[in-house]
Amino acid sequence: MEVKMRCLVTGATGHIGSYLVRYIIERGAEVAVLLRPATTNLWRIEDVLHHLYTVSYTHLTLPTN
Repeated sequence: MEVKMRCLVTGATGHIGSYLVRYIIERGAEVAVLLRPATTNLWRIEDVLHHLYTVSYTHLTLPTN
């Protein structure tokens, strides 16, 4: 049984991130992208959105010591 690679990409709507997303998709991996809730500038990845899982967040917290 072949295991499909899964990747999480942050910064996918940026210049480098959008190329990285396409590169990973071309190699047959499942791709999830982390998007800020206010992100509306998806023009760099709109042609591959149908291949992506999107994860949105409202805020992230770090553990305190």
